[in-house]
Amino acid sequence: MSLALWVCASSLLEPLRRLIFRTGAPLTRGQLGMYLAHFGVGVFMLGATVASSYNLELDVSARPGDTISAGGYEFVFKGMRKVDGANFVADEGEFELRADDSLIAVLTPQIRTYQVQREPMTEAAIDTNVVRDVFVALGEPLGDDAWSLRLQVKPLIGFLWLGSGLMVLGGLVAVTDRRYRVAARQAQQVAARPATGAA
Repeated sequence: MSLALWVCASSLLEPLRRLIFRTGAPLTRGQLGMYLAHFGVGVFMLGATVASSYNLELDVSARPGDTISAGGYEFVFKGMRKVDGANFVADEGEFELRADDSLIAVLTPQIRTYQVQREPMTEAAIDTNVVRDVFVALGEPLGDDAWSLRLQVKPLIGFLWLGSGLMVLGGLVAVTDRRYRVAARQAQQVAARPATGAA
């Protein structure tokens, strides 16, 4: 985590110094793209490190009315119902995601059985924000109204996508730098000269 934060901070140091103190030449698009891509690398590293080190995965059995505590959250199992979709039927659970007695989200994972294939398919319910993703997935019915559940809390998992996006954006900004087009044109002209002389 320290290394990832160092990469983020070092990639912002020079742009902020030039912006605040008005020193040095203005940044070119190539430089801006490079700093942005390096910042994306740091964000990706931070997300990968935290998500792998602090990922919580819990398999439990529960009945409607039960409350499961995991990862600083409470999952309140409200009940089950049948749902008819366009081309499937599903068993759908309803879970309240709570923290500090406050309702954060209502999650409705499903086990779907499609008309074209009889094998049940699990559709996890996901609540996402900037700092974490919470997953709830239904497993098999265990009898006596009990169900197997898989609960997951993945901190900073979204930073993997954010970091990748920043790296791509940095590359796109860099390739729009006019200097690269001029250099490529000059290289083509130099390569064409021997052929012209020989002709």
